[in-house]
Amino acid sequence: MRDPTFQTGLLAIVLILAVALYRPPGRVTGVPPEQLWNQKLLWGPEFDLVLAGDSRTFQGLSPARMRDTVGCRRIANFGFAAAALTTSYLRASEALLDPASSRRALVLGVTPHSLTPNAARENELVSRWTQIRPWHPGLVERQWDNEFLSLAHQERLGVELGVWLGPLFHALRPLRLGELRSWWGGHRTGYFQVFHPDGWVESRQLPEGNPDAISWSRRIFQGNRISPELTTAAFDWVTAATRRGATVYGFLFPVPAPVAAVEAAVSGWSEIRFAERFRQAGGVWLDFSAKAYASHDDCHLRADAALSLSTDLARAILHHEQQGGAR
Repeated sequence: MRDPTFQTGLLAIVLILAVALYRPPGRVTGVPPEQLWNQKLLWGPEFDLVLAGDSRTFQGLSPARMRDTVGCRRIANFGFAAAALTTSYLRASEALLDPASSRRALVLGVTPHSLTPNAARENELVSRWTQIRPWHPGLVERQWDNEFLSLAHQERLGVELGVWLGPLFHALRPLRLGELRSWWGGHRTGYFQVFHPDGWVESRQLPEGNPDAISWSRRIFQGNRISPELTTAAFDWVTAATRRGATVYGFLFPVPAPVAAVEAAVSGWSEIRFAERFRQAGGVWLDFSAKAYASHDDCHLRADAALSLSTDLARAILHHEQQGGAR
């Protein structure tokens, strides 16, 4: 007689694999996220152009669309959720540039939050929130943690396992009731993302809009205004990177005017001052009108707007190069 425990275990494995293979299509498609985030850390010095920044960057810039304009350049979106423009992150971004490339360039998608102590926690700066809530530095919600720091602190084997096993982890993730409802209703509501292998996360939300965007913006900058030390360190890196032969572009990521106004008021952000110091450091500051790009949640660009911005950014880079690279 066969061991019933063995039979039960075998049946469970078969059922799990069946669910993984035949589960209804979810709101997240493309490259499994668990694989892509770790894969970014395994990228080597193989690119001509690297896009760096937080979630507004990885949702807002498509390397593939940029190549349609700038030609066959190797472009990577190295954005991470809640990433700060710390020296360590900027160096990691620069390390992805091919030393043999004659057109090495980096693009910084700047946001006020990317220059705050909370975003930079566990790194060069200590957040005030660390002292208030020592059991959880930064915002209370785990989702606002700096994803680059969380992943970069892993051992390399852990990163490699994340890449190899990412598809399996994604397939076996719990099937949420909301996903079933969304699928049954024809995906008319929900938050949808397509993860592209070049690092872009194509995003949309149905219905669009976020009534909490203003209050959320006020809260994340409470006791967490832009850090002068972090900002100065970023400018120092820009100067050093340009001396090493890279062109460093920067721009303020466009968001709806009401959100931008609140972020500037409560964070201490001034684009005029930042742009001036950025240019003095040797960088190329670009300007894009927020009115031209629609947001799906009042913080991040809708997929079609991301493609438009990617084209406009590529054209701005080409224009700068055609002008002889003058800063």
